[in-house]
Amino acid sequence: FFGFCAMALYGYDAWLKFTAFRSGTPAQGEHHSSKQVSTVTSPAY
Repeated sequence: FFGFCAMALYGYDAWLKFTAFRSGTPAQGEHHSSKQVSTVTSPAY
């Protein structure tokens, strides 16, 4: 049952992405990717 629901939702999402691609809008919305650089120090063992 859960597999069928996931398959239906995946098909719906693919259809939305396809129609958005045909109309020329970006697939992930209008947010611009701003990379936030964070330095993580590795733990010294």
